Amino acid sequence: MADDNTTSVIAGPLWRNEYDSLMRLQAEIDGSLQGIYSSVHRERAGLLPGATSGSNLRGVYRSHTGASGEYRVRGCVAAATDETRGRGIALSISWRPIGSSSDNGRHWVSGMGGQLLQTQQGPRLLLLHNLVVSTASDRGPTPGFHIDKLHFDVSGDGALEITAAATDRAEPDASSPLSGTWVSSIAGDLRLQLSIDVHGDIDGNFVGRDGATGRLVGLTDNEAPTTDLPRQAVTIATAATARATSLSGWLDRERDELVLLELNSAGTSYAERWLQTRAEGLRFNRV
Repeated sequence: MADDNTTSVIAGPLWRNEYDSLMRLQAEIDGSLQGIYSSVHRERAGLLPGATSGSNLRGVYRSHTGASGEYRVRGCVAAATDETRGRGIALSISWRPIGSSSDNGRHWVSGMGGQLLQTQQGPRLLLLHNLVVSTASDRGPTPGFHIDKLHFDVSGDGALEITAAATDRAEPDASSPLSGTWVSSIAGDLRLQLSIDVHGDIDGNFVGRDGATGRLVGLTDNEAPTTDLPRQAVTIATAATARATSLSGWLDRERDELVLLELNSAGTSYAERWLQTRAEGLRFNRV
């Protein structure tokens, strides 16, 4: 169950980032959160639950310019270990608008890693963001991993309603090329067990470098196999012990290889916040 004090810090306020994007969260009975994100810029969303143990997250991103529509968000938060330090978080976003397939970036995803940190100005979300551009176009950005940094503070003004969008689940899609077990070719003790549904939701299990296991959640572009795209975007979030891990990138369909950027995050003091996230490129092969 969620800690009442922590829940009020996270689920009560309206959050605003440096792009004037807004985010509202609500706590669920199981300790996870649902929420919605509104933006005047094509920026990213983040969610964080109030439970003192690790939790899974789900929510929605709403954008008004640059991208139009609402976007699915899933993620995880690490367990609280020290009240003087932050809590690691990992977040996943699919850039396909809910109920629409017309957005130019609908095949892309995002992964974010960072922490919720108590500062002198109040609680703040500090996030490193990886926008995965998996397709090429004449007028769009170059395919690859595009990195940005975001912070969210509590906002005293603005209005944002939480909707129930992006919470529906579907049957598993056994034909998904992502389904199955994957092991890292760089760090052989890293292992992913993935199950994909027909909406592109990812669920499964993660084995970390220290042998710790945990549940993973995520999102993928499940249109890629039917449109013959060479890269299928994927974003995964998991949390084990005091760290949260974001893995985002793509499946190289010709090589049958996962190419991912790991953002491994833990809570720090404010003075040491520059140490919160470690990044590493990883490749995974099917077992």
